Amino acid sequence: MPNVNKFYGVGHLGKDPEVRMSQSGIGISNFSVGITISEKKNGEWVKVTEWVNCVAFGKQAEWMKDASKGDLCIFNGRMKTESYEKDGQKKYIIKIICDDVQTVKKGTTEKSSDVGMTSNMPSVHDDLDDSEIPF
Repeated sequence: MPNVNKFYGVGHLGKDPEVRMSQSGIGISNFSVGITISEKKNGEWVKVTEWVNCVAFGKQAEWMKDASKGDLCIFNGRMKTESYEKDGQKKYIIKIICDDVQTVKKGTTEKSSDVGMTSNMPSVHDDLDDSEIPF
């Protein structure tokens, strides 16, 4: 069975993305995304945020210069572990190398029809009559 290295995430930008150009003119953007979920701890529901470090290249990176802290971020890519040394100890960091990144400005209503994320996409069931649905 082949291995799969694919990550999908939806969260909010933790700070404004850092966008720069490489010496060869390729856009590079580093950003972090907070993904918050609810977990039950000691019988109480609490919100827990995981921070995901991401990097995007090319046009994807250049588009990130319009994004800012708090914007909704929908992304996918592959995980990559990098290492560095600090105070004589080897440290590791996991980054998502993004294949696709989309952002929605903070304060925009998150209804799909308002942000245009899915409103222009036809449903595969648009031509079905309700009487044809077996359940």
